[in-house]
Amino acid sequence: MRWYWAPRTKESGTEFSQKDILDNSSIYVHDGCRYCGVYFLLADDEIVYVGQSVDVKKRLKQHADYSEKTFNRFFFVQCDRLELNKLEAYYILKFRPKYNIAIPRGTNE
Repeated sequence: MRWYWAPRTKESGTEFSQKDILDNSSIYVHDGCRYCGVYFLLADDEIVYVGQSVDVKKRLKQHADYSEKTFNRFFFVQCDRLELNKLEAYYILKFRPKYNIAIPRGTNE
């Protein structure tokens, strides 16, 4: 699979809707930079998984090569390492993706 990397930056106070994520997703990654953030795996018009990583490019490649999760696109929100848990939990609870089975720790859901 050839990758094209198109990171999306989350500015303070910016929230992405499901439409934003689906309309701005990418199918390729090639950039050599390491980005920290929360990523969304997409299968056509469905958000199927939300995850986090301090090296999103590497983590996406692991999903593509070894994961049983079916996806054909991704979306990425760049954020500070200290925001990872909170931002990931927020989007898991907001979208309830089918591959995110466990409720994130530290939430009241």
